[in-house]
Amino acid sequence: MKNKLTIAIFCIASLIIGLLLGRMDFKKSKKTVVSDVKTYEIGKIDSVLDAQVQGWNKGSLNEYMKGYWKDDSLRFITRKGINKGWNNVFSSYKKHFGTKEKMGQLDFEIYEKRFLDTTYQLANYVGMYRVNKLQDGKPLRDSGVFSLLFRKFDNEGWKIITDHTF
Repeated sequence: MKNKLTIAIFCIASLIIGLLLGRMDFKKSKKTVVSDVKTYEIGKIDSVLDAQVQGWNKGSLNEYMKGYWKDDSLRFITRKGINKGWNNVFSSYKKHFGTKEKMGQLDFEIYEKRFLDTTYQLANYVGMYRVNKLQDGKPLRDSGVFSLLFRKFDNEGWKIITDHTF
């Protein structure tokens, strides 16, 4: 009888310890999964910006514009006002930066990356842009700050849906 009681106590204790350890591992795994998703999605957004820089520096506005949502609801906000729609934004870029020489070399410095929802479908990036080019044979540097609102689309991936650039 004493043997059966010892085995029963051992089984119950093992069960309790197993449940507690299982619960702890589950919490840790959930945190790790969330962290992995955030890291993965940030990498995807970063690659959109990297592709924009590469396109710009090759002198390709077509490549650069692939980072923007190709829709009439796209918003590009500057000191001069609000430019609505992908076609209008693209036309504005062509007007001001129509040649590789006018485009120069672009780089971004990102200060903040954050998700605006718990499902990782909306993100905000805040940073600075710099464009180095030659104008009349002299070095010229243009720079400013931006806040980009990204949305994740099922078929297109991450796209800029609103660009505040100053």
